Amino acid sequence: MRRQKETPHEAISIAGAHQFEVAYNHIHDCSKEGIDIKETSSNGIVHHNHIHHVKRQGLYVDAWFGTVEQIEIYGNRIHHCGDAGIVISVENGTQVRNVNIHDNIIHHNSGSGLFFSRWGDGPTLQEKDIVIADNVIHQSEKVHYPIRAGWPPDDYANVYAIRGTHSIRTNPHFKAPEAGNFQMPKTSGAAGKGADLKASAKERRWE
Repeated sequence: MRRQKETPHEAISIAGAHQFEVAYNHIHDCSKEGIDIKETSSNGIVHHNHIHHVKRQGLYVDAWFGTVEQIEIYGNRIHHCGDAGIVISVENGTQVRNVNIHDNIIHHNSGSGLFFSRWGDGPTLQEKDIVIADNVIHQSEKVHYPIRAGWPPDDYANVYAIRGTHSIRTNPHFKAPEAGNFQMPKTSGAAGKGADLKASAKERRWE
């Protein structure tokens, strides 16, 4: 069969699956997305995947024609992608809910580290009960504020930068971030901060 210019979809597509696991894959140099959890998939875990140098987003949670729910994403390393690191998206009024994104390392991507989007004709963003905690997001090219996330007529979903009462603005002193080493010394102002999701050592460590 003659090779086409690009693959028709993602390197790994999980479409309408239930009770699934996607783990320990090395995905690189793809013409589209790395991993896509889509359609009506539910009750799945995506962990310890290494995704880099794909032309679009690294990891994509995409409700296409139904609800995607109960997804846990942890321990992944995503870097040098042509778009965002992780994208949560709804299309045509569908819904994504109960997604837990934690203990991932996302760095040096051309888009945002984490991006919420809506495609098609749905009336509003239908992304609910999304938990994002204990991730390292470093050197994304598009993280400037304000972020335009809303749609006419009121653009109510626009996001603006605020410091907040619990924000920590300090140099974390990563050991060697350009080489992908994000270990912090105990003296770092960021050490021990953030939400504690009680992740195990295995969940916290990319292998």
